Amino acid sequence: MNLRSTDPFEAYKVYIGCKLHFESNSYDYFKYNGKTSVNAKSFFARRDKFFFAKVVKKYGLDELKTFYACNFAHHGTKWIGDLNEDRADETYKEFKSLMESFTYRFKNCIDKIVSTNDFKSLFVVEDGQHPKLVKMLLQDEIPLEVFIVLNRYIGFMPKFDKQITDPIMWPELSKKIRKYNPFITVNNEKVKDALKDCLQSSADVV
Repeated sequence: MNLRSTDPFEAYKVYIGCKLHFESNSYDYFKYNGKTSVNAKSFFARRDKFFFAKVVKKYGLDELKTFYACNFAHHGTKWIGDLNEDRADETYKEFKSLMESFTYRFKNCIDKIVSTNDFKSLFVVEDGQHPKLVKMLLQDEIPLEVFIVLNRYIGFMPKFDKQITDPIMWPELSKKIRKYNPFITVNNEKVKDALKDCLQSSADVV
């Protein structure tokens, strides 16, 4: 990939916007179109600026916000040096694989869950503890992206935020889910139909 002289700075601007999006309660990358107060002077003063040249050469500007967001969400990784490690590349590779066949993978995941669980029970919060669905997420039994998209149709997050009393892990996880959500793009109609297919044999309603 040919690298323009301005690309590393542009990659830095995307990085700062995404980083601020995940860290701040008020900043929204999409609302502000990734714009922040960074300038070229602050970029060229960084000792790690060469990392931005490497990452933009590898993925191009169009993919960077998703690459950054994916790694911020899955690892909490914020330093650009860490985002140049193999783990970051592997995480993004797994993300792309999931998204390329998302409807199929989503349906398989939900089918597996409802085959061994009463669907309504997944969302029950008892005594302020994590519900079964959250435990599955924390135990990597359901991908974060599937959890997020499922919430778009079921709408369980407001209930979880209200009823889960865990003061440490849940607020951080809830924020990450909220912040990562707009970066996940799927075919809404196909996913909705897939969910209906998964639940058609059940009269469960959350």
